Amino acid sequence: MKKAYKIGFIAAALALCLRPAAYAAEPLKSYMEIKDGRHLFIKTYEAVPDEDPSGLKEEPFELDGFSYSFLDMEKDEIISEEKRMETQTKTTESQNNDVSAILEQLPLSIDYDKDGFAGKLLLDSDSVSTEVKGYTTQTYTVRDSIMLRGVSNNDISLVPKTTVKNGVTLKLTGVDWSVGTSAPVDYDSVPMSYNGVASYSGSYTKKIPTGYITTAKYSGEVLNRTVDSVVYTVTYIGVEVPYTIFGDSGNGGIFSIIILWGIVIALLLGAAAYLALYHNAVIYVKDGETTQRIGRKRIKCDNPIVDLGGYDVAGKAVAIKIKQQTANKLFGRQVKTIADGGYSFKCLVDKQNGDFWYSVTVPERKEETDGN
Repeated sequence: MKKAYKIGFIAAALALCLRPAAYAAEPLKSYMEIKDGRHLFIKTYEAVPDEDPSGLKEEPFELDGFSYSFLDMEKDEIISEEKRMETQTKTTESQNNDVSAILEQLPLSIDYDKDGFAGKLLLDSDSVSTEVKGYTTQTYTVRDSIMLRGVSNNDISLVPKTTVKNGVTLKLTGVDWSVGTSAPVDYDSVPMSYNGVASYSGSYTKKIPTGYITTAKYSGEVLNRTVDSVVYTVTYIGVEVPYTIFGDSGNGGIFSIIILWGIVIALLLGAAAYLALYHNAVIYVKDGETTQRIGRKRIKCDNPIVDLGGYDVAGKAVAIKIKQQTANKLFGRQVKTIADGGYSFKCLVDKQNGDFWYSVTVPERKEETDGN
């Protein structure tokens, strides 16, 4: 009988060890949680940004009487930031050097995106400067006229050959004569004097700016955001597996018989341990800086539950010590703690060769109100 039990135990252990890993990296943490009445098993992994997370999703698995299947996956990026000051110069062209008009052409800010850094640079109004882009030569014509009155003869030699207007010397281009006064001679009218309009013309050149160039500086803080790693939270939802003792015929039936014999032996050994040590868990309640023992409980190894019902622990921190002998048997298994009001909590026994301690905080009871 003992040999059959050992064979069944070894087969079960090999099945767990040979199960293929879904992901190369070990999870940062794994824990159970009961939320809204649902049994959840949660694993978190840290990966490099370009790593494919599809391998994190595991095939359905069984644990502590529940069959867990994939529910969802959440992604949380771990980001580092680097800041620095940047300055850029922007130029614009205009036809005049009107400062107010030029400032209207300049944007108040510009976007920066270079070498992984990005941000907005703001205009430094004190840095705005304008200079001439270039020059061209323009020729201008100046004209003038002089009224001539009472000239004795309409001879152009009697008219000044030049005149000056606005600093420009103008040359005589022609005279328009008319009779000023006349006298009768032998029944003819003979001109005695003349009037005239003398026309003058000249030119000058001037250098004209072809346009203006305005330079302005933009400064500001830019930011480089780098994804260092990604944390994935994978959640599985559990459904309780109906417990059956006998399997189908064939290998499954033989395996079930082996397990059954193992259970019988485990029960016998458990009964002996029960008689040797009935109370294998001690319950303490924390009150400020002091800790007070409030009772003892027996934890069954086949269904490890600590029932706090009947103790006044609502809203209090409770510490539970599982004695060494029982803790060794429960190593790698979940211990369930329950209390009044539907509270439930699972803790993984991860210590051997010593007493195992863990603590829970029981929520306050919700007051029931009369609907009348």
